[in-house]
This record gives sequence, C-alpha cells and structure tokens, in this order.
Amino acid sequence: MDNKRNSAQRVLEIIEQALLKSGEIPTAHVWAEVFGLDSERAVGEPHEVWEKLSLLRIEIDAIPALMAQTTIPEKLYLPHLERLKSVVSVPNISASWKNYRGNIQPDTIVTISFCANLIPSEPLVSKDELQSVLDLVLQLKAEIEALPFSPSAREFFFRQLNIIEVGIRDYPISGINSIRAAINKGFSDMPPNAGSPGHEEAEDKVWYSKVGEAWRAFHSAAKGFIDTDKFLTAVVTRLEQGSLLLENGLALLP
Repeated sequence: MDNKRNSAQRVLEIIEQALLKSGEIPTAHVWAEVFGLDSERAVGEPHEVWEKLSLLRIEIDAIPALMAQTTIPEKLYLPHLERLKSVVSVPNISASWKNYRGNIQPDTIVTISFCANLIPSEPLVSKDELQSVLDLVLQLKAEIEALPFSPSAREFFFRQLNIIEVGIRDYPISGINSIRAAINKGFSDMPPNAGSPGHEEAEDKVWYSKVGEAWRAFHSAAKGFIDTDKFLTAVVTRLEQGSLLLENGLALLP
C-alpha cells in the first residue's frame, strides 16, 4: 500500500500515531502532538484540537460512501468506524488518553487497513513541495512582521498567508480537500469593494506580488491534481494587478 492516499489511509495513519502515545497524558495533549499543535496550550485551550478532530470526523464519515463502491457488506466495517468516531468525539478531552484508546482494538486497525486498500487512491501531492511552500509562507510572515505596512495591507497579507498555511497543515488530515478549501477561501477573502494596491504605499505594492508568488507556489504543488487553474490565476491576477473585482480577475484569465 505504498503511497496509497485516501480517507481511510489518512484516518489509519492518524489513529496509529495516537495509539503510540502514553495513556497517562491528557487526551488533548495526545491529539495536539499528533496534529503538530502546541500540546501544553491545548490542554487549557483545546479549540484548535477540536478543529482538527472535526476534520478527522469528516474523513471517517466519508469512508462508508467510498466503501459502497465495493462489494464489502457494511456490517463488516461500520461498527469499527463507529468505534473510531467515539474516540475522536470524546466528551472530556482533558481526561487521560487511557480512558479512550482502549476502544480501538487490533481488529479495528485491520478493518480500516482493508478499507484503505479497497478505496480508490487520490492523486498524490508532493509533501516536499508542500513543505517548500510552507517554508516560503513562514518566511514571508516573518518579514511582514518586521516591516512597516498600512494596517489594512498588513492584515490582508497575514490573512492570505494564513489561509495557505492552514491548507498545507490540514493536508495530512483532509488530503486534496484541504487544498481546495484554501483556494476557495483565498479567492473569496478578497472583498469586491476593497481598494486597489495602486492606492497603497510603494512597499505594499511589492508585497501584493510576493503574496501572489506564494499562491503560485501553492498552485504549483497541486497542479495536475485538482482543477485550480482558474481560481489561482484569478487570485494571483487580482493580487499583482491590484484588481480586486471578481469580474476583472476573470477577464484577465488566459
């Protein structure tokens, strides 16, 4: 099952990571480590953990529809999916992990492994390319933090870069859907009544292009796997040309 990527495979990998964690630590701490979040903060403020778990539940819920395309009876896998959901929808996320991890027995892991093998694989997006884009985004955010900008431009740049960052960090949970969601959000984040960068400071104009380059890199990592060309071309066009009107952006598409 090398490089097999689908909802069941992603769920399997995440659950297996969680099972490696000590049962003596808080459940919020466990999930924070699995999702790459601040584990200490998660214990007191678990909202980020809940956000990631909600994405994981979506992937678990997607498996029955995908398995319906096979000849395997529902009764062989639905009970195991319910066990998984009971573990990612815990009533007390501050309780010790040992209170919940026992609900996932070896037969559930085997069943999800079979599902992962039977469900069609999604196209693979290079993790190395996504990491390269993430490195660029983090670099740009650090530079923006240190430079003077008009308040509106600074907020806009951070918001756009955060959208890309979340799309990349959610990829191990949601697959290509995380990229689709980021692109749609980035596109709709540009209000039609916003001012043009042509009316901003000179430094602001340069950074509209730099943020556009981050989107280009993000697009390149996913190119050929999802239909993003029109969205990304419009986003980058609106950033670089300063045309924040949807109609103008679409009119400039090749």
